[in-house]
Amino acid sequence: MRSSAEPFQQAKQQWDLEQLYRDLAKAKHQYCDKVKPLTLLETACLRGLLCGCSPPEIAAELNRETRGLRVDLSRGLYRYVEILAGRNSNELKDWRDVATWLSCYQININSVSISEPKPDSILKIVDISLAGTSKNPVLDVKVRNIGQQVAFLKRAEFQFYKTWTLYSWIPQFASLLERHSVPCAAPSVSSRTLPEESMTRSRTVQPSYDYEVSLEEMEFEALELQSQLNSITSDPATPPCLVTETFSISQCVAHNDVDRFTLSLIFPPSIPQSCDFGFITHVYHLCLEIVYDEDDKIVKSQNIMLAIESESVPPLHRRAFFYTPDQIDLNDLKNYSLKNQSSLDKINAIDGLQNVTLKQIYRHFSRPQSGY
Repeated sequence: MRSSAEPFQQAKQQWDLEQLYRDLAKAKHQYCDKVKPLTLLETACLRGLLCGCSPPEIAAELNRETRGLRVDLSRGLYRYVEILAGRNSNELKDWRDVATWLSCYQININSVSISEPKPDSILKIVDISLAGTSKNPVLDVKVRNIGQQVAFLKRAEFQFYKTWTLYSWIPQFASLLERHSVPCAAPSVSSRTLPEESMTRSRTVQPSYDYEVSLEEMEFEALELQSQLNSITSDPATPPCLVTETFSISQCVAHNDVDRFTLSLIFPPSIPQSCDFGFITHVYHLCLEIVYDEDDKIVKSQNIMLAIESESVPPLHRRAFFYTPDQIDLNDLKNYSLKNQSSLDKINAIDGLQNVTLKQIYRHFSRPQSGY
């Protein structure tokens, strides 16, 4: 405690000085980035100003030189008061403003102080992996709360940016089939099958819940049309979000803890999967946003690229995506082959996560060697 012999002690009759010293010390830390309490000179000057004394009167009481005291106030206490009162830097021009501003700030009544940063939740997406089938992919989402409060996950929002259409057909000659075939067809993966977890020294995190995300109501035809229009007018590097699909989730992640859940996407059967000469593969560029807590904080995933096909479509190793000279219907196949090449170039230019079907298309189908 401070001695009663210190000057201007009458200030404590209307001000909570100890609280005020602490609050201004926090403002001092913010101003000069030094964690130090107010000096004896600063506390004495503050009491004098709160008592209505001018800097010359305070200097006389403290046996200080007036000009030097004014410099000290200008470089220190006045700046702390501005921060505490929420004023602009160097706004304080008159010593009388100190008591007025602090009075308006109601420190003498409510002991209002600079609040410490409120502990909060901070959610991070640690990883997203893709499983499921080419018709119903599964997003395996792993999150971590690095904040100091529980994070409550409320919504999952899928933002669709772009869609492409790939065309494939059954080759007419065995030689072509052999060129485009793979050693064996990739085994189908159940929609509930999740990627294997590597062994770690800590506990294994099992999925806490699987959400079925139905996209039945989504207007895929409008998405495809708008996507084609935007491919002409918008910047490919920053495509606009065309459609947002929102779904309710309910997850709690304790502070400094992790969670894992899955989102099983159900695409509607009405999406075209075949054409006159063959089959259609739809590729979607999207991102996942997780909305959490009452103030709707958002954490966003990396780009996600999904190639979607019907389960009735023949396996990839039986189809061709590029024209070769020994095929029939040369003109039509040339056009579709060129469209596939253009689409795959654009898709591959996007840095993001790809599902198995899209990876297999890149891995097992090379571009035509001969020119058009």
